[in-house]
Amino acid sequence: MNTLAIAYFPPISYISLLAKGDVLLECCENYQKQSWRNRCHILAAGGVEALQVPVVHDGSKLITDIKVDWSKGFMRRHQRAIDSAYMNSAYFEHYRDGLYYILDSRIESLWELDMRILDYFLNILEIPSPGITSSFQGPVMDIHPKHEDKFYVQKNYFQVFSEKYGFTPNLSVMDLVFNEGPDSSMYLGASIY
Repeated sequence: MNTLAIAYFPPISYISLLAKGDVLLECCENYQKQSWRNRCHILAAGGVEALQVPVVHDGSKLITDIKVDWSKGFMRRHQRAIDSAYMNSAYFEHYRDGLYYILDSRIESLWELDMRILDYFLNILEIPSPGITSSFQGPVMDIHPKHEDKFYVQKNYFQVFSEKYGFTPNLSVMDLVFNEGPDSSMYLGASIY
């Protein structure tokens, strides 16, 4: 069984892996900087925009011990960016309140924040939640923002700013869900590794 690192608003390729099954989330790994663990990409009016969760650096490296740094006021910026990017999408209003309830909860750990967001979208997509490791299983499959995933084939779907930028692949799962709504599950079945 493969293990996968947790991700903040994971990219569509990540969700596609979870939809295939046979994956556990690795909770006993060390936190990796500049990874999907605390960042995501959305398509906004100015192009691809990166949203990043600041974390507290207190010497701990275990992913489940990493704390969100709420003193930075980042969540209001994230919510404004999400509102601006998706307010004209077909399904944003349908999913916004449930998502913002999670974001407004000021969850202490990055792991728990990522898990709550992941579970929210997996529920919408009717994908079972993956199991979680009880000890380090490594090596962790790490879909990284700086490395293009050459094995993932993604079909086009409608995106709010596609007329301006063309289709932008492998954005956060929220891009797919806010634009395709209930059809997102069928779309994931058509995009494959």
